[in-house]
Amino acid sequence: MQKLPFILVTLLAALSLYFGLMAASAVNSRNSGQGAIAELNYDGYSEGINTRLYDEAGIISYTLQAERQVYFKDSSSALFKPRLQLHRNGEIHWLIVADDGKITPHKQVPTLDTGTIELFGAVEVLGLDPNGHRTVLTTEYLAIDTQAQKMETDCQVRMITTSIEQTAQGLFADFNSDQLFFRQDSRGRYEATEHL
Repeated sequence: MQKLPFILVTLLAALSLYFGLMAASAVNSRNSGQGAIAELNYDGYSEGINTRLYDEAGIISYTLQAERQVYFKDSSSALFKPRLQLHRNGEIHWLIVADDGKITPHKQVPTLDTGTIELFGAVEVLGLDPNGHRTVLTTEYLAIDTQAQKMETDCQVRMITTSIEQTAQGLFADFNSDQLFFRQDSRGRYEATEHL
């Protein structure tokens, strides 16, 4: 007879534990669903964007194209298949493409034309000098400051020109002076080209 109260108490404890865990699981599910909704707190969506930005003199500074762009309430935006053209004197100087991107405005001036553009996945930078020599840079991540006309990455970089093949870990570039600085583990191969 003493076993029956023990069994009932054990059964009640087990049922209480079971229903308590189910209630906690339901609360967690509800909270994680709300977190997902908060993460998708976007302000707008565009397909086939084509943006042109001009300098103070009215000369085109850069163009940004993407298959899709999602605008978030913090003034940032996500880009799908972005294509960025940096211009000099009205002519395309650098062409940059990637799988994805993100635009983050500078805190001081919350506008997209003075922000940082981050590019992710299969980033390719194509340049052409005045003599028609082509430069191709490839990496997996690149941050571009459009106002300062600079770009940088800490990822592995590969550069190929007419006569040079160079790899390095990390890169800093200044578009105004066309200078590239490889950060570390720089290795290269130079091959003289014949001029006809």
